[in-house]
Amino acid sequence: MVSQRRAWLAAHKQALAYGLAAVSMAATVGATIVGGFYLHHAADLERQTLRTQRLGGAAFRLQDFLSRAQAEQGVSTELARERGEAVAAVQYAFQQIRKHDRDEANRLELSYIAYLRGSQHVFSLATTNRGRQGVGVGGGLRGVDWRLQVSARFEVEP
Repeated sequence: MVSQRRAWLAAHKQALAYGLAAVSMAATVGATIVGGFYLHHAADLERQTLRTQRLGGAAFRLQDFLSRAQAEQGVSTELARERGEAVAAVQYAFQQIRKHDRDEANRLELSYIAYLRGSQHVFSLATTNRGRQGVGVGGGLRGVDWRLQVSARFEVEP
């Protein structure tokens, strides 16, 4: 019995070696293909994370204009122009998110709109009140900003 197995193995040694090599090559190619799909998915997530972080950073920069209006005790033409550019940057960042991931844009949209409206309202008050925002107004904007940043942060975490 043992000698029959040895004889069969000796007769089929080369075919078995080719079969094992073919199976291991197929496993390697399959693992490479699956790895490529995972790498592509990871790259998509990384790009979406960067877009979301750009939105959060651009939204955060809008608050700097309120501090500058307070420091200058009013809103200069230059400050208003710079803020307009910053608002355009926030809108562009959100459009990039919407362009690449509509579901994420839909999840962020309410916080995004509330933040822009709140920011505009507070900046308008600062414009008419020589840099002052009014009682409790700035805190409300910080709360909206916090919600936008938290929404953006949760969008990029699995």
